[in-house]
Amino acid sequence: MVRQSKLIGHLQCIACVIVWGSATVSSRIALNVLSPEELLLFRFLIGYITLWIILPKRLKLNSLKEELLCVLCGLCGVTLYFYFQNIALLYTAASNVSIINALSPMFTVILGFIITKMKPGKYFLIGFFISMLGITLVIFNGKITFEGSLKGNGLALLASIVWGSYSVFVKQLEKYSIIIITRKIFFYGLLTMIPIVLYAGVDVSVQELLIPEVYLNVFYMGCIASATGFIIWNRSVKILGSVKTSLYSYVIPIATVVFCIIFLHEMLTLQGAIGGIIALAGLLISQKE
Repeated sequence: MVRQSKLIGHLQCIACVIVWGSATVSSRIALNVLSPEELLLFRFLIGYITLWIILPKRLKLNSLKEELLCVLCGLCGVTLYFYFQNIALLYTAASNVSIINALSPMFTVILGFIITKMKPGKYFLIGFFISMLGITLVIFNGKITFEGSLKGNGLALLASIVWGSYSVFVKQLEKYSIIIITRKIFFYGLLTMIPIVLYAGVDVSVQELLIPEVYLNVFYMGCIASATGFIIWNRSVKILGSVKTSLYSYVIPIATVVFCIIFLHEMLTLQGAIGGIIALAGLLISQKE
């Protein structure tokens, strides 16, 4: 029964990788019209509404501490992570952002040990370094240089740290309904992004929103990549734990490369293919007890 439950957890992680990997293509298309702040707002507003439609039930938390945990999850896992990532792409190469974001499991381990005293095993550490080697090959995809500004790379690093924090915080809310707790996290995410959106401003017109390539991709990112993706991710954290679940973040860049080849006609080198195999091998090793 335990083995079957873990299998479900891994399958959910794979589904999340596919959803978030494909979301990168949708983001690129939507960002031709929308600003990063506008996409952030519309994406999670649609996601929040979707979760209310799926399960229109209020959630009453047991303590102020849990309410604060939801605030931290919304701030870290919704607002800061996606905002830092979007802005980082304006200042540095996408390859830099992806490889730095792949460091989030390291921060999950560090923060998990500090907050909850979770100690990683030797197989996790071995798998971690193997996967990092593989993901480096995939992201650079034949390029050796690590180009980009300090500002962009720093923002990407901050994104990795806040996602690692989110993975640890959300683990402490696992006793609640996945859908309802995710919706509450989205609510606090929307609240905490208000200052960012007000500062940047919303300048998109109704005509622009009604362009098929805009509303279809925003709808996909809100309903599927945000609402469904976060439910799947949080359910996986509940089954596997934050450390093992976060390891699947290694595979998201690989999925992104595949979808970019299919939909954006980008090329994958032999180095990239070998890197993907190495990253997946490291992931499998890290799951051993």
